[in-house]
Amino acid sequence: MTDKIHDLGAGFWNIRGSFRIGGVLNIGTQCSLIQLNSGKFIFG
Repeated sequence: MTDKIHDLGAGFWNIRGSFRIGGVLNIGTQCSLIQLNSGKFIFG
């Protein structure tokens, strides 16, 4: 899996990346970034 940022529109992004167990098994990982109306962001 390559590290990518997906713009889902309306101030919402999904970030996906690699996460390897033992350097061999890639189970992947993800998180979201949300921009609030105030201009601040939530990362989780």
